[in-house]
Amino acid sequence: MVDLRSKRNKVILSLLIHQGLTTDELRRLEPVHLKLRSGKIWIPGSRHTGSRTLELKAHQVIDLQEYVTKTRPQILTSIKKKTPRPARKAERTDWERLENQLFISMNGSASIKSSLYHMMRALRQINPKIKSCRHMRQSVITYWLKMHDLRKVQYMAGHKRISSTERYQVGHLEDLQEALKKYHPLK
Repeated sequence: MVDLRSKRNKVILSLLIHQGLTTDELRRLEPVHLKLRSGKIWIPGSRHTGSRTLELKAHQVIDLQEYVTKTRPQILTSIKKKTPRPARKAERTDWERLENQLFISMNGSASIKSSLYHMMRALRQINPKIKSCRHMRQSVITYWLKMHDLRKVQYMAGHKRISSTERYQVGHLEDLQEALKKYHPLK
């Protein structure tokens, strides 16, 4: 049987991989931001990122539906019952904030920073090439640039400035070097 933590982490990981979310965006997500019937998720903007609506994969819709209807309420119930867990306990549980957050720490803390740290540590044991959530986001954006035009990737990544997206264009330099080799007059 898969435990609640693993179910939550599976959903978080799919949002990191398929939507390229930042850890701050994960923290700010609320259940009302999910538009599961239309297969979309609304990512609220911040000072650094723009708000956007992104498509969800079919399996994500199913996993998110199960998380919102079953897993998340079970996590909240276990926090209310103060079920003993090996994790460090939150000093004071902010119930209003927890009720509004999509992703909740297993110990009742409003911060999921520790949860993400442990999830990434477990992932690194499976695949040592994975460095961090930021590294995953960078890989996703680089992949998107191979599939979509620059402006679409800017929107998908939530970048307010196009220059932020252009930094991920690693292939651009390789293309330039190939062109220089091909057309160099002293060849």
